[in-house]
Amino acid sequence: MDFDRVKQGDVLTVSLSGRLEGVGAQELDNYIADTGNNCHFVSLILDMDGVNYLSSAGLRMLLSLSKMITSDGGRFALCNLQQFCMDVMQLTGFQNAFNIFKTPEEAQQYCGSTIQLQLPAGKPQQNRLETENGSFDFQTISDNSPALTITGELVDILHSRINQKLIWGRKFKELNYSLGYGALGNLPNDFLPAIGPLLTINGTMFWHNSDTGASDYMIPAGNTNSDILVQTGYDLALKGSFNQLIRFTSSDTNGIPLENLYRDLLKITAAHKKNFKGLLWCSMIAYASSVRGRNLTQAPLHENHPDNGKSIDHPSNISTWYKSDRLPEHRDCVCLISGIAADLMRDLSDYSEILLDRIFYINPASIGGKEIMTQSHAAIFRDAAYNHKAEDFDNECRRICNSAEFVRACELQNTTNIRHAIIATAYIDTLETPAQYDAMYARTLDYKLNKNNILLKTYHLDKVSNDEEEI
Repeated sequence: MDFDRVKQGDVLTVSLSGRLEGVGAQELDNYIADTGNNCHFVSLILDMDGVNYLSSAGLRMLLSLSKMITSDGGRFALCNLQQFCMDVMQLTGFQNAFNIFKTPEEAQQYCGSTIQLQLPAGKPQQNRLETENGSFDFQTISDNSPALTITGELVDILHSRINQKLIWGRKFKELNYSLGYGALGNLPNDFLPAIGPLLTINGTMFWHNSDTGASDYMIPAGNTNSDILVQTGYDLALKGSFNQLIRFTSSDTNGIPLENLYRDLLKITAAHKKNFKGLLWCSMIAYASSVRGRNLTQAPLHENHPDNGKSIDHPSNISTWYKSDRLPEHRDCVCLISGIAADLMRDLSDYSEILLDRIFYINPASIGGKEIMTQSHAAIFRDAAYNHKAEDFDNECRRICNSAEFVRACELQNTTNIRHAIIATAYIDTLETPAQYDAMYARTLDYKLNKNNILLKTYHLDKVSNDEEEI
């Protein structure tokens, strides 16, 4: 293909000539990338007056460019489409995926308008707080008192103790917003080896298969009555609605570490809720400048327990058990995140110590002088458009799940850098477990040290059948 370009302000117009198919699409991608290295622009117009052929490969490239530009706050437009190209657009249903104008002047008028990240028009800012990390615009959604439902215990994951008896099957409708470790499958031989990090966002499940090393997802239909179960060895699920919707913009163009974001969110929550107890659930639509994640390389089953008796994330075991991103594997991408944060500087005595320990495995060795503790699992998307002004959090999550390319589910490291985020927070007032779970596994949380100083846990089961094996 042949290219020509002209720049007006922050708007770059590229005139194309030739066939926009497989080879041409790659040439266009290379040209835009090279131009971006030498010429700063925010919005992009493609003048397609000289394009006489358009294929699916070309359409995918146009869609990729559109998402790249709009995710950074710019605008993307097409103009001067020949009849054949317009017919292809209509045949494939892409005519509504782009802003298409008849003339370059109309496209320039659209793309040249000022674009800012702001709250939706018609909804005044209720509150704004500035910190050294960035700005937080937030609005109250409800004053309810949500709970966190806990199934299983984190210590069983960290010490690789999972077996069939410690797996709990939960229906999709019970896991609207959640994080944990589990898999799908009907038979133990199907799901046990596959157990890995999972999360649900507005009912969509994302998980990483520790056996195959691949990530997958499932989007259930609305009001589904399916009997398919999420087989989980440990899970935290939000019960109730969110309390606040927060829009965050980083003060650093490279974003701020996720841990810093959690720290500010805890401070903001404490300032807004008089009786904040110290636990905050966060579901996020985040635009990350760089992502660092990690995934299990094998399922945390009792037969895989480390020979040295230490946890799988102990420095002596971590390289064997985890594939961690030393450098960011994903940049400038959209992530859906489920997370929980605890403010260790607050009095957490209002929570059940037993249930709190199931979430964070809190002990002097794991705290180590920390002010906060967090868990975050993420679903990462390629070429997803980030809309900072989205009004409905649930619908925006569903839009991303349905329209963007999902590439990975993982545990999210706190060194991940967040540039923008829409954050739905819930003040966790109550911790609870499913009644059936506690009836089946009534546990004491008595910890004992054996003669080798290896941390062990004693389980006390209410009902023990003759064929049950000792855990």
